[in-house]
Amino acid sequence: MKINSIVMILFLMGLSQLIYAQNFPLIANVYNDDNLSVRAGVMNMENRIIKFGDVLPMVIEVEYDASAIRLQEMDQEFFSQAWPEEQGAFLLDSSSSILSASANGLSTSSNIFRFQVMACPEGKVLCKGSRFYDLPEFQLEYTTLDNAGNDVSTESVQFRPWPANLMIASAIPLGKEGELNSFATYFPTGAYPNPLIGQDLRQSYKNMIAGGLIFLLGGILMSPFSFFKRKSVADKSKNRWEDILSTLKSGELQNDKEFLDSLRKCLVWYIVDELKTDPFYWLKHETEVVHDDQKGTGDLAGYRELFIDILHSPEGKNDELLNRFTTLIAK
Repeated sequence: MKINSIVMILFLMGLSQLIYAQNFPLIANVYNDDNLSVRAGVMNMENRIIKFGDVLPMVIEVEYDASAIRLQEMDQEFFSQAWPEEQGAFLLDSSSSILSASANGLSTSSNIFRFQVMACPEGKVLCKGSRFYDLPEFQLEYTTLDNAGNDVSTESVQFRPWPANLMIASAIPLGKEGELNSFATYFPTGAYPNPLIGQDLRQSYKNMIAGGLIFLLGGILMSPFSFFKRKSVADKSKNRWEDILSTLKSGELQNDKEFLDSLRKCLVWYIVDELKTDPFYWLKHETEVVHDDQKGTGDLAGYRELFIDILHSPEGKNDELLNRFTTLIAK
């Protein structure tokens, strides 16, 4: 009985160690000095292809003597200062915790930053094929303390998380030269869903269809003015971009993401329907396009600039972007 109990205890201890190891995987040691050591890296990258927009966790753990030094707060600003959105990284959220001193008398500050790579390196609008990003160098400040806990001096260390760089694979197929294909290549149905496939009931309902056609033709012949009136009203119905524009002007969309998504649709549909131009040509290099409308120059320059600005999903500029669009179409 005692042997079974001992075996069970050992099994539970081994299981707890396994769970601990899975929750806190090994992280590369990237910095050491007499006061602290830093382990930092982007996790979940083993044997996988990182796609544009994948959520990646960066873990930074600092081991230090809490009685001798005080660390700066590693919050969202700490991450964004080192890796701003202009260089491709968009921070989703972060969390921090401090583990009390262990057997060696050291405490551990554990910090997790969940981010997405959502823009080209160095702020470029277009980047062909796979994208390469050098992980930035982070600067961590800490204050040394005397025996009474008073501040002595402020120091700073620099470190670069593992790995040194990321390769982000293209999420959509590109042309032979790495260029974007036409809008119709990616959206063959014009961004509308494919039509539903219905059951062929022509044989079963042949008589019903024939009777329906008779009534339909009779109604048209007996009421021609009513028919043309309905046709005239249908022709004056709003375009698809006008419906979205009405919603944007109504103030119903308070969420930035929903507003920008609707404005993006409204702008693209207006350019396609009214200007007869594919705005996604404007993301290509000028050497890859031939016609003036594909280059987005002249009268289309304002639309091209607005289209690119909205693609970056700027926050807090909803009214400004909507005013720019209404001013353009008013001209």
